[in-house]
Amino acid sequence: MKILLGVSVCILSSVLLTACGNQDDDETTSSSSSSSSTSVSGFSKHNGIYVNTDDFAFMLVDSNRKSHSLIVGDVAGKDVYLTTSGSADNNNTYITKGLIYSDANQFISSTSTKLTAAFTDTAAILTGTFNGSDLIYSFNKKGNSSESLTQIAGTYTDSDTGTVWTINTSGSLTINGDCQVSATLTRNDSYFNLTDIEASNCNDSSYDGEYEDGVLITVNNNNHDYLASVMNSQHSIIWGHIAIN
Repeated sequence: MKILLGVSVCILSSVLLTACGNQDDDETTSSSSSSSSTSVSGFSKHNGIYVNTDDFAFMLVDSNRKSHSLIVGDVAGKDVYLTTSGSADNNNTYITKGLIYSDANQFISSTSTKLTAAFTDTAAILTGTFNGSDLIYSFNKKGNSSESLTQIAGTYTDSDTGTVWTINTSGSLTINGDCQVSATLTRNDSYFNLTDIEASNCNDSSYDGEYEDGVLITVNNNNHDYLASVMNSQHSIIWGHIAIN
């Protein structure tokens, strides 16, 4: 469940969503200068993938990532949140500082936004104040990790948009949609890191170029398995999902 009051969001139907634009009064935060901390050793048990099937939203938590240790993709709401840095406050609480946000028509980078994620063994609640509004997400922890590279290798086409995702057993990813995207997948515990990310021939050429960071996971919603991916640069985010069964 998500509650966000007071923010107007423009929704697009595209499966491969891109967004960039104005930032807020804070300075844009580069992924190379951000960091995460796991000084509380007992917190690492909460790392993993979380899903809200009512609203089709997912959260990836990895307190060992150098940057973007907490990522939320809200498929139903068409928006995405990447935290800049974070640290475990205790065995069951993670506090982030700095946020990159994107929806269908805006890109906001804030160095001051703080979010708090509270965990149990099976669930998580993410709360905070962003853009003058209260933000609340609730998730259940996914019972297993993302499917293996062998399991997800193949070509998948979205019948509504024509967007095509192709994953090879060698670890290469290509997406042909609003942009042509290429990347390399490397397994990292419950998910895949994306490196060597490049977008070209985008409908809006401002999205063309290299992206510094990205992740890919598999999630289940309404008895269908999906690939979900988020890729970001300092000025834009490419993200989307596609059914694989």
